[in-house]
Amino acid sequence: MPARFDAHMHVYGGRPQVAAPFTVPNAGLEDYRRVMAALDITRVLVVQSMLYGTDNAVMLDAVAQLGPETARGVAVITPDASEALCDDLAASGVVGLRAFLLKGGVLNWDDLPRLAFRAAERDWQLHLQCDGAELSGRLGLRNALPC
Repeated sequence: MPARFDAHMHVYGGRPQVAAPFTVPNAGLEDYRRVMAALDITRVLVVQSMLYGTDNAVMLDAVAQLGPETARGVAVITPDASEALCDDLAASGVVGLRAFLLKGGVLNWDDLPRLAFRAAERDWQLHLQCDGAELSGRLGLRNALPC
């Protein structure tokens, strides 16, 4: 049977750093393991929730518990995050950065060039979540990103 990959999921646990603009689901790792079993998911990309800002602990814990054969992570950092932090994230299974550009996020469009450079230097992905109506006015910026 071919591998089934969940390319974007969140785990919720612990205290959010920001006020949730939605009802936070009861969605811990054990809940997700049941989803994985029911759908025969064998690989997963655990994406940092906007609720935790740059505190990637919940996401990193999920990646560690699922193990390197099953999970990788997408983190949220500030553009000026230390090299040591980026190295630690990479060693923990992170393969990308998330820029949540909607209300309540910790980043904005001006942060993208430096953030994209940080991702590109590690051959990481850069996930953009934004208001799609803004994209046409930001194509020059988006097209100039190195990843």
